Amino acid sequence: MTNRRRFVSTSLAVGLARPSLSQRAHAEEPMATLTPRPYERALRNPLKGFTTLNARTDHEWATLAHQYIKWNELEGVETDSVEKIRAFCDAKWKGYAEKNVKVIPRVYLHWSGADQKYWPTDMETDDYTSPQFQQRVARFIEKLGEAWDNDPRVAFVELGLFGKWGEHHSPSPTAELQQFAGAAFEEAFPNKLVSVRHAWSEFQGFGFGEYWDSWAHYQQMWAHGQPIRELNERTGLWRTNYVGGETAYDWGLWKTQPGQNATDSVSDPVHRDFVINTIRWLHCTQLRWIANYDAEDPTARAGAEAFPPASLI
Repeated sequence: MTNRRRFVSTSLAVGLARPSLSQRAHAEEPMATLTPRPYERALRNPLKGFTTLNARTDHEWATLAHQYIKWNELEGVETDSVEKIRAFCDAKWKGYAEKNVKVIPRVYLHWSGADQKYWPTDMETDDYTSPQFQQRVARFIEKLGEAWDNDPRVAFVELGLFGKWGEHHSPSPTAELQQFAGAAFEEAFPNKLVSVRHAWSEFQGFGFGEYWDSWAHYQQMWAHGQPIRELNERTGLWRTNYVGGETAYDWGLWKTQPGQNATDSVSDPVHRDFVINTIRWLHCTQLRWIANYDAEDPTARAGAEAFPPASLI
């Protein structure tokens, strides 16, 4: 929204003042008309559009970079201070401000394999329900808020933490944990938007946004896309928080939709139109993985610019 100010000229304010000779001469000069030239390309808009993986900053259109972070990279033991988090981020996000790129971080405890678990050394691996876990989660979220809530390099925050990839499944957080962690994130991040994996069914009552991590996937259009649509219609979520996530090219019938890979998604009109329709349908703000299309492929580059528009998803 544009701020509007009301200006009163000096002559009107004084009442008796008369225009000077230079003012009268200026008023008699002919008016000039400026017609801006049309700009046909896409726009690189902040906080919207293609989002890179692994905090890349070299994408032509992306102003957002997503980063997965292991919990034990930020906190190895309970006595680690918020300064360890700040030091990690300073090292990882150096130069981001100069490139006008902001980060969407997500902390996770478990990637996918049994040997890919990243718990602090003074906590029991896979213990998601004990009083100790709740106490540590509460303090850790508080530290994240201290480090990130006023950090201008951070765009949004994904709640993460629970389950594989921080996607809130395998295992899913209990109803008690959802309320506990949701309240902690709400308190820790009064200035940042927070999102969760299943906003239509979990972490209710906080107005959190949505990260759908298999966006436009052929097998999840009804199971995940439809609930997001219903949530948007019921609550107007897309007006108050962001809806986004990532396309997926590694499970099920992904080659049917959204395509074989990111380049296929933006190059092939069948896949491109399908993804664009889901973006409009669900009021999508940002998407990652699809941003990994081959930038050397002229068809892919042209297709990427056709997104509505490319960096204004």
